[in-house]
Amino acid sequence: MRVESAILSILGHIPGLLSVQVTHVGCVGLNIRITVNVVLVSSSSNTLVANLSAAVESGRVGNLTVDPSSLLFGKAALLCGNSLDIIYLVDGSGSVGANNFEKVKLFIKKAVSGFVIGPAATQVGVIQYSSKIRQEFSMNSFQTVSGLLGAIDAMEYMQGGTLTGRAIRYASKYGFSVFDGARRGVPKVLVVVTDGVSSDEVAIPALEAQRQGIFVYAIGVSNYDAEQLQKIASTNESSAMVDNFNLLDSVRNTLLTSVCDVTPPVYASVILNTQFTTALRNPGSAEYTNLSVRVKTEVSRLFLSIVGFRSVSVVDYQAAAGNRVKVVLVVFVSEFAVTSTNQTFISITHTGSIGSISVDASSAFVVGEETVPVVVSLVVRDLCNADLLNPDSATYRAFVTQVESAVLSILGNIPAVLSVRVTGIRCSGLNVQVTISVTVTSTSSNLLITTVSTAVRQGSIGNLTVNADSFLSGMAALVCQNPLDIIFLIDGSGSVGASNFEKVKQLMQKTITGFDIGPNTTQVGVIQYSSTVRQEFSMNTFHTNEAVSTVIDEIGYIRGGTLTGKAIRYVSRYGFAERDGARPGVPKVLIVVTDGVSSDAVKQSALEAQQKGIFVFAIGVAGYDMAQLEQIASSNRSLAVVDNFNLLDSLRNSLLTGVCDVPSPVVISLTLTIQYSTTMRNQTSIEFGSISTSLATELSRIFVDIPGFQGLTIVGLQPTPTNQVKATITVFVAQFSTTTMKVTFISAVQTGSLGSISVNTSSALVIEQDATQLLVSFVITDPCNADFLNSDSAAYMQFVIRVENALLSILGNIPGILSVKVTSISCSGLYIRVTISLGVVSASSGGLVTAISTDVSSGSVGDLTVDPTSFISGEEALVCRTPLDIILLLDGSGSVGAYNFEKVKQFSQKLVETFDIGPSATQIGVIQYSTRVRQEFSMNSFQSKETLSNAVDDIAYMRGGTLTGRAIRYVSRYGFARSDGARPGVAKVLIVVTDGISYDGVATPAYKARQKGILVYAIGVSGYDLTQLEQIASNNRTLAVVDNFNLLDSLRNTLLTGVCDAVPPVFVCVTLTTQFSIQLRNPDSSEFSSITSALIAEVSQLFTSIVGFQGATVVGYQPAPDNQVKVSIAVFVAEFAATTMKQTFVVAVSTGNLG
Repeated sequence: MRVESAILSILGHIPGLLSVQVTHVGCVGLNIRITVNVVLVSSSSNTLVANLSAAVESGRVGNLTVDPSSLLFGKAALLCGNSLDIIYLVDGSGSVGANNFEKVKLFIKKAVSGFVIGPAATQVGVIQYSSKIRQEFSMNSFQTVSGLLGAIDAMEYMQGGTLTGRAIRYASKYGFSVFDGARRGVPKVLVVVTDGVSSDEVAIPALEAQRQGIFVYAIGVSNYDAEQLQKIASTNESSAMVDNFNLLDSVRNTLLTSVCDVTPPVYASVILNTQFTTALRNPGSAEYTNLSVRVKTEVSRLFLSIVGFRSVSVVDYQAAAGNRVKVVLVVFVSEFAVTSTNQTFISITHTGSIGSISVDASSAFVVGEETVPVVVSLVVRDLCNADLLNPDSATYRAFVTQVESAVLSILGNIPAVLSVRVTGIRCSGLNVQVTISVTVTSTSSNLLITTVSTAVRQGSIGNLTVNADSFLSGMAALVCQNPLDIIFLIDGSGSVGASNFEKVKQLMQKTITGFDIGPNTTQVGVIQYSSTVRQEFSMNTFHTNEAVSTVIDEIGYIRGGTLTGKAIRYVSRYGFAERDGARPGVPKVLIVVTDGVSSDAVKQSALEAQQKGIFVFAIGVAGYDMAQLEQIASSNRSLAVVDNFNLLDSLRNSLLTGVCDVPSPVVISLTLTIQYSTTMRNQTSIEFGSISTSLATELSRIFVDIPGFQGLTIVGLQPTPTNQVKATITVFVAQFSTTTMKVTFISAVQTGSLGSISVNTSSALVIEQDATQLLVSFVITDPCNADFLNSDSAAYMQFVIRVENALLSILGNIPGILSVKVTSISCSGLYIRVTISLGVVSASSGGLVTAISTDVSSGSVGDLTVDPTSFISGEEALVCRTPLDIILLLDGSGSVGAYNFEKVKQFSQKLVETFDIGPSATQIGVIQYSTRVRQEFSMNSFQSKETLSNAVDDIAYMRGGTLTGRAIRYVSRYGFARSDGARPGVAKVLIVVTDGISYDGVATPAYKARQKGILVYAIGVSGYDLTQLEQIASNNRTLAVVDNFNLLDSLRNTLLTGVCDAVPPVFVCVTLTTQFSIQLRNPDSSEFSSITSALIAEVSQLFTSIVGFQGATVVGYQPAPDNQVKVSIAVFVAEFAATTMKQTFVVAVSTGNLG
């Protein structure tokens, strides 16, 4: 009456006002929210809104004092506006059925429509489960109702068994994590919807959730188990049961009202006059269960008459003075009833008993300030084992009790330690990393961190011995701390689509939040592919989570076809190179995300990656090819598929766990009692495929039951001294299980057979020493040809086998040779340079290098004739060894900006690292320009990588306008002068990097540069002019663009390959049967442009099928007899293909026309 009268007092004068009726009264914190239904004629509605708004904003409505910001109209007035973190845990088991699952989705859609959705209001996530668990979307995935409804609509029914307990544990651990949007001080609500009996235990997982302050609702449909529902639900009132799915909607409004009223919990504690035992630290023990039932019953009875009381749960039992029991309680009660609840609790405790339970009369404590969960992590120096990773094992429970008791023993002087819970256990090498959540008052949090960290630094906590340097707290304690080298290889083909590509980027951004990013921990790189491959950034480019996430956000979608095999080969060759950040002894992980069928073969590329010790995860989305994914993935455990891009996020937590646990591989070998054949070196051969498949199957069979076994790869087959077959295998197994794996392997081999495979009983070898990959390179004096540059050709494969067998023939006396693999073939003039990766135990690496270098210097390796001066080893085997004269022409204009100019310098420094620098190798000069031109240093100024890189670092940004044409003219005239280091017969390369439009013409200066035989690369960044870049570049192959300066590094490897293949031009001439005009001497004339364009198009068409052809440019036109036109053309073609080019040109001209 009072409210209605107050409203009428300010609205009564409005004509057409028919009625005012209060329809709902609810509590908002300590205050009251009123919902009022006002009926009036439509024409007066605006007047009502204006009058009521003015009154509320003034803080007074009649005689009522109101919150000036609290007015809501229309549908918004009916919604729950409280801040809540809600997860719906939905049963998707086989007993539900597809039709009924749609009804569950409709129920959730209607339910979430009753809340105000947003980052400052209610957040909703959904997890579906059966015998599997799928996080459909996290709480922070969608911040609008429409987004939520669309995501719920897109959910697909999974089917399977019913493991509700496991799913509740998953929701508690991952669903309400800060990574998924959980907010400090906001009530956490779990709504479980299930139709059947769970096949696993639900009581302890539900109790663990409630101990975390999660309020749990349980809704049973049809074939529910009432007893299980009562164990799951926080209270009797938070469980509901309906007889069939059609009746689900009948509980919606009750659920909405109840959930909306959930408040943050209140913590209280009291000391019981009973003896503490360690069994009370184990929620699965009879002592814990029995005492908890008594405490909960008596305290609930105490609070039952208080309006607003919801539930009480036992959070923790701790040892108190006199070895008595301190019990910590979490109480859910409306905010307006908190004071009366606290007073009642303290008052009844003063009597010395709570119902039948004797208590210390002065021990009641109610937390009157904000509480926070403080997360810490440390490494216990116990040996890790499989049982410690199984939450249902007795060993796990005993260890948890031991750790929690040890932590509590050092926290006795800290007030208001409400709970100590082990939330995670994982192996850290051979030891055990433990994550612990301690709920404590805010004012005590810093003291808690100081206390635990001090104890850890001293090497012990209670009776636990710990690693003194292992303490972590806060977010650092939650993320994966293992050093890992990770590359995401993401499909950017046309079938993905721009919208879905953004979802792939979001998956990467969310996944990296689970890792500690840094040069000594986890490094992340990203490569995008379609029919082309683009390295977005290398692993050593960014060293913070924020920086990696930002640059992922800037990745542009490239479109095109799908060549996954080509992309994996690129990653193997470049992505995990040391210059891109790969670290010896650190696990290498490749995560492939693809949505379609690859147009090229993936099996061989994936095998090569795995043989290099790279552990490969394969994620297929929508139109995936399962057979291809199985070929890509290192094991079935590293393969996952989802039906659409909306479901990618459901893989994140399992992906994070799987990747974090990837170990460095262990190398084993054995001898098969069959005759070696050279075709076994051909990994595409039937013989290799048959042997490797059988061997992998049998070894996997004997290792599959070893906890921590993740997969294996057959690295190679090689001859033994008796011409039998030695097989080398990499095994991925957790460090704690390495010994078990070794014993199992040796015992199996000693039987003389692995399944149907006969083996030498004494041949089992497990490499106990550190192993390393060595790179060597040398030149074979066979003529190079196009087939050797095509890794899919028979000639290539035969040549690879020949080289590998030649090396094996000279290395037979060196122990510990694990693998020999040709990784690249290139032409070196007329001959062939090969690069080989050799797996070897570290102790033998020096002897191996000596053996090969000695043979190379003698002029032969096995049956190969080689250049005696061509041997190189280590990372230098990967650099370009072609003698080149290179000038970097860098745009230093004002539009670049100082920050971006530093990125250009970093790009230049990384490029320098990829060449062999010296007076007989590659020389590099740098010229910077804007409206001015400044030669930073000439090509012959610095003759080592270090001095050259330092000189680049010292370059100062000049600013100004953009006169690219003038700068190119300067380079042509001065940059490649002999006085500046230019050498006769050495290819001259100009690399122009510019971000904007040149104010002057670039066509003529670029043409004149090409006339001098300079191969010109044009790189445009951001605000480039594509037409100008096309005028600058020698051809389409020497033109590249990126959308921003962060992407410059994506060009480095392809630029290296192109530049390294640069050759001095071959000049050819031909007479055109057209009349000479003086305009042909003017590169800016339309006549010159017309003839030049047509001529280059025809010449390029003529030579395009010649492997090694790089481009052609017109050098000049001259008058010929009869006033015809003589044209000179510079043709850039690899030396091995020059003769073919000349013959092709002469034959074409002899026909009387070119096109």
